[in-house]
Amino acid sequence: MPSRHATLLAGALALATPFAASAIVSPGGLSVTLTSPPTDVMFGGATTYTAVVANSSAATAAAAVDVTVHVPAPPIPGAALSITSAGTFTCITSPVDGSQECDFGSQGDIAAAGSATVVFALNLAAPATIPTSCPSAMVGPVIITATTATTGLSPATASASSTLTADPYAVFDATNFTGPPGANQSETITFSATVTNDGPCDATDAIATINTTPLLTFVSAAGITCDPSSLTCTIGTLKAGASTTFSVDLKVGLPPDMTATVIPTYLTADSAGLLNDPGSLDVSATINTSVTKAAGGCSSTGGGGLVGLLLLAALVVHRRRRTA
Repeated sequence: MPSRHATLLAGALALATPFAASAIVSPGGLSVTLTSPPTDVMFGGATTYTAVVANSSAATAAAAVDVTVHVPAPPIPGAALSITSAGTFTCITSPVDGSQECDFGSQGDIAAAGSATVVFALNLAAPATIPTSCPSAMVGPVIITATTATTGLSPATASASSTLTADPYAVFDATNFTGPPGANQSETITFSATVTNDGPCDATDAIATINTTPLLTFVSAAGITCDPSSLTCTIGTLKAGASTTFSVDLKVGLPPDMTATVIPTYLTADSAGLLNDPGSLDVSATINTSVTKAAGGCSSTGGGGLVGLLLLAALVVHRRRRTA
């Protein structure tokens, strides 16, 4: 005769078996995933977001999925944030902090186990005036939210977010750019300039680039290190308010079929990750150098010129002897 404990155990197993067979399974729903979200953005620059909205349900489509993007408040006054996209959207700006809620509207239905992709760029404008102190500001979070009214999906609303760092901000000033107004073939000419970091942030990777034609080739540099091919010169660290002066020697090389030309040359100053004023301060005035070459390609100081002078002298002596 079975014991009381054995009877209770058999009853418990009988109850447990049908319960396990009818366990509740999640119907699936929406999710939002950011593909390689950016980590920083430059003042005056932009960075791209790619959001994938997926429907994990195996049987139910998500109807009329709506996507919104929360754009955070500007990191410093005057540096507005905005989004651009090939898709259609409308934004409402908060009068309190300047943040925005941008609605991309319905992305259509997302089939069971399907997905939709939304791509947009986040733009960080340069402030209208140079800040008095170096900003160290976070940008974010940028929040992407997807919602469907379809019943039976769980969750019916999902979101993903990403926080950015605003890169340091500095303005460069290229001044005192000097060079010769004229030069001769094969002559080495010198250009000099002063680059100033107007701030407000220090620059650790400042560069200056000599922009000219292939008719001028690199010879040497003083006060700076230059790439002979690109004429991009490394300044290195340039603290806010500091200046550096340097010079670059270039050699004139006209092709055989060219006897004269005007070579324009100008200087640009830059720093990776730092905003410069692309319209004025970081671009120097252009120096136009008129270059000429002696007729026939000869030079009075070259070997051909010396031979010509010797022949002329011999001819004069010969004529004097015949008339004596």
